[in-house]
Amino acid sequence: MEDITLKKTVANGVQKKGFFQTHLYTDSNFKPGRYQQVSWTPVFEKETFLIGGGSHTKSSTSKNSSTIVKPGTFEGTAGFNLKYKIYAACSMPDPETDTVIITGGNDYSPRNKITSLYNEDGWVEDFGNLNYERVFHGCTSYVADKKREDPIQ
Repeated sequence: MEDITLKKTVANGVQKKGFFQTHLYTDSNFKPGRYQQVSWTPVFEKETFLIGGGSHTKSSTSKNSSTIVKPGTFEGTAGFNLKYKIYAACSMPDPETDTVIITGGNDYSPRNKITSLYNEDGWVEDFGNLNYERVFHGCTSYVADKKREDPIQ
């Protein structure tokens, strides 16, 4: 478990050998446990936020909170609370503003259409709603000439 590659894999939710690493490890090592969360590492790379997601514990607060994971450790500390509960959403970092955009994966009306902006302190603002519901979806943005271009979903 001390392998830094494994820790990075867990934080980023990469699939390995047919098992979803975040499901296997964050549920047993972090409080609250998490799976199907999104992750975000701010620009200075001092920590990674595991945001939202489900848990096998019925009383869990995982869907409306975040956990901070620091390099070199495999334990998390409490991060910010979310404005909306999210599960199986998608995140896109914006390095120019050191924020993250989270799309879909919410239980609130309009279901799975909310797009919100967060920084290290928590919710900043909501953007316009998505045209179509999005859950378990992929999303990305790209950098060109040191600027983030419009997100792609």
